[in-house]
Amino acid sequence: MTVGADRTYTGTYQANDNVIFTVSFKPIQKMYTVTVKATENGTIVLKNSEGQEVVSGSKVEEGSMITVVATPNEGFELKELKANDTDIFVAKTFKVEKDTEVTALFSQKVIKYTVVVAPTENGSVSLKDMQGNPVASASQVVAGTELEVVVTPSKGFKLESLLAGKENITETKKFVVNSNVTVVARFVLDDSVEAVASESVRVYPNPATDYVLVEANADAQIRLLSMNGRTLISARTSAEGFARIDLSSIAAGTYLLTIDGAVRKLIVK
Repeated sequence: MTVGADRTYTGTYQANDNVIFTVSFKPIQKMYTVTVKATENGTIVLKNSEGQEVVSGSKVEEGSMITVVATPNEGFELKELKANDTDIFVAKTFKVEKDTEVTALFSQKVIKYTVVVAPTENGSVSLKDMQGNPVASASQVVAGTELEVVVTPSKGFKLESLLAGKENITETKKFVVNSNVTVVARFVLDDSVEAVASESVRVYPNPATDYVLVEANADAQIRLLSMNGRTLISARTSAEGFARIDLSSIAAGTYLLTIDGAVRKLIVK
């Protein structure tokens, strides 16, 4: 048989007996064009259900399932993936039901690092960005961000050193985040600060040997500190405002006694 221009089929058959002609027709399979829109910073490859590559601009049978393989260039990540106007970012597959254009958007990968403030004594440490927004310890911070460190020594102390990782930022108190980093501050006694007097506080005997007596407000917080700011003894006054601090385990030397904001130097013999 031959196919005519008007889609008719003609042919000849020599009949030597009664003949029944049976003709079957099947639907014409629709074909659609699938294309990949040119993109930057990555590549897009289409594959059919058999895993074979479908070249951009190819005709594909209606109903075919196409898988999209999106590969970002180094330092980039896939931001958006569509088949015409349909979002296929998660599925990365689509069913061919019409002419389809696949579009992808690759953007520069956002790298973040963890910034931690190490616990410290005798002062506080906090972080903020250059716009003044607070940055909590253990936060994820975008690479290249500049941070400022706010240090507040406790009364009678001063900042001795401030490190961001291995970088000494004691003077600038600023650093740029280029890796995971821990901020470490060290506070020491401020020898230039004289004892802060308070009429409601009494410390005696001073110098002391085995013990020292403290008279202050009721339930006052008492801390005996070494010269490097380490807390050696912590106690509170009684409801009557008295406390007896045992010094039998304390070596001879000069110490700082803080009592609810009042600061006294204590000599132990």
